[in-house]
Amino acid sequence: MLESVQNPVNGDHLTENTHTGALVDGNGRAIELQRRAADPNSGISPDTLVPVLPYTPDLSMFPDLD
Repeated sequence: MLESVQNPVNGDHLTENTHTGALVDGNGRAIELQRRAADPNSGISPDTLVPVLPYTPDLSMFPDLD
């Protein structure tokens, strides 16, 4: 699980929208990581660091959203 988040084969990292703070890619993997981190028998702990790439949407088409 950690390998698929830390070094995804296709470069599909967890991605966060810089405007909203919401994940826009990798939601399922993030939820599964949280589930496993809550399990005391898991090798994944709540303080495990994972890369999250920033994504800033282009809002130029929507001037009222800037």
